[in-house]
Amino acid sequence: MMAEEKNFVRRGASARRSGKSSKRENIAEGVMNDGQLDPADAARAVQLGQFVSLAYDMYNGAPDNPAPNPPPALPFGYVFAAWVQMRDFVFESGDLTFYGLIAHSPDGSDVILAIRGTQTAEEWWDDVTSLYPTTWIGPGKIGYGFSKIYQTLTVVPYGAMAPATAPGPMQSTLPPPPFAKQVADLVARIPRTGARFKARAEAPGAPPPINVAGHSLGSALATLYVMENVALDEATVPLLCTFASPEVGDSDFVAGFAALPNLESWRIVNVLDVVPHLQLADFVQVQTPYVYNSGFETLPTPSCWHSLATYLHLLDPNQAIETGCRFLGGSLAASARRESARALAAPAAAASVAPPAVSTVSVSGKTITITVKIEMP
Repeated sequence: MMAEEKNFVRRGASARRSGKSSKRENIAEGVMNDGQLDPADAARAVQLGQFVSLAYDMYNGAPDNPAPNPPPALPFGYVFAAWVQMRDFVFESGDLTFYGLIAHSPDGSDVILAIRGTQTAEEWWDDVTSLYPTTWIGPGKIGYGFSKIYQTLTVVPYGAMAPATAPGPMQSTLPPPPFAKQVADLVARIPRTGARFKARAEAPGAPPPINVAGHSLGSALATLYVMENVALDEATVPLLCTFASPEVGDSDFVAGFAALPNLESWRIVNVLDVVPHLQLADFVQVQTPYVYNSGFETLPTPSCWHSLATYLHLLDPNQAIETGCRFLGGSLAASARRESARALAAPAAAASVAPPAVSTVSVSGKTITITVKIEMP
């Protein structure tokens, strides 16, 4: 048994004592936990999701460039720190591909690792091979494709974060260290300033926490990163936020995940999306599910149900659905959800809103006109 696996076994032993007998219990618990995030957590999930969306935008803008130029301004004033690249394992001689990013807040107190999902035919083939379970350094078994892709992940520092001796993409004949160590090494170099960091309980030299987000295949890779990070004891990861995650591993893997210390896991699911519900081998979903339903807010197609933009819209109706997925009747449902979200965020203000009053209803041929008057404070 490898040293890393021994370390992980030590950390996750209590959860894995139940072994495969806990599989049905895990599934039952997932069903019972089908709630939704509170407004503050939903807003944080949207923030994390926007960095995953940024990774998609950067890739789509230059799909052949493993290090596409980051935009001049990142969401929320964050600073671009590194590209995350991977090599397609089916064609291992191929070039590296841009797959995600690392960014940090201006004062260095918060770090986000965001990983995108499948875009190319080769990546879809990698996904298909995840039907075959395989062992890895942690507990249980995981999808073969997920494992092979994860082993190719590489952190490429950007700008001031790049070592002085090796600016730009890393060039070395040596195999890179584990992905979790690459991330930790980069984060340790992020300058930390400001009152927010100084107020934290950690020692002055402690690296900032890393919040992790992924969509689709990126969710599986993000889940593996969190597991490997604990196994190697590299960094503090308080939050994993995944959108449309497939099943990553078997019941022993899920038990090990449930035993991770001090981790909050938000697995966000659109009930109409096929990907989170695919039965891969004897795999089980990790905790904790937060379930939404896009209903008639998008066109009824698998791609629209699976779209990251749809997921962000479900969390915040002010987030736009993809142009090609907009459904004519969806604006009414979205408007209703915006009003509901506003009421949850400001109950006092919502209490003073007069109920909508239908002032006129006229029918002409096949056209029905309804005028609704809503008085806002």
